[in-house]
Amino acid sequence: MTQRSTLPAACALLAMALALAGCSGTGAPPGASPATGSGGGTAGSTTPGGSTGTGSPSAAPTPSDPLGVPSSAQSIIAQDALVSQTCTADAAGAWSFSGTVRNDSQERRTYTVAIAVTDGPSVAGHSLQTVTVSPGGTAEVRAEAFAVTSGQGPSGPAQLSCDAVVSQEVAK
Repeated sequence: MTQRSTLPAACALLAMALALAGCSGTGAPPGASPATGSGGGTAGSTTPGGSTGTGSPSAAPTPSDPLGVPSSAQSIIAQDALVSQTCTADAAGAWSFSGTVRNDSQERRTYTVAIAVTDGPSVAGHSLQTVTVSPGGTAEVRAEAFAVTSGQGPSGPAQLSCDAVVSQEVAK
């Protein structure tokens, strides 16, 4: 299938990435060292339901933090960190993504890659992948068979698009 990019899909993916940025933890307790992946980074799939619910309640808004989001959940869009990407569907309609995240900074950084296959305004499937990358290093991001499509949408031929948005955790 051909990869197509549309503004509505990118906007929907951006909204999803921003909404779920606070859910991008590794599931490891604070101070624990996650497993090392390729390129000196760590990788793992995250899900919104993976929280233990033991965190503090939502913070109150302040002038420096008008949304009242805990600093550990804040992120910025870092699309330039995704230096290569491929998103394709096999003959059965299963979509897979692979890409490389590069950290050009002098500090260790954690990135979340939100990947979605859309059919017009509908999301056919999505995946969140989090990697921690050493200064000047790279890490591979993979999501295998995260969406399955038939090529036929609810109103006729599908208008399929696979898009990725990268966010970087912001330390305060």
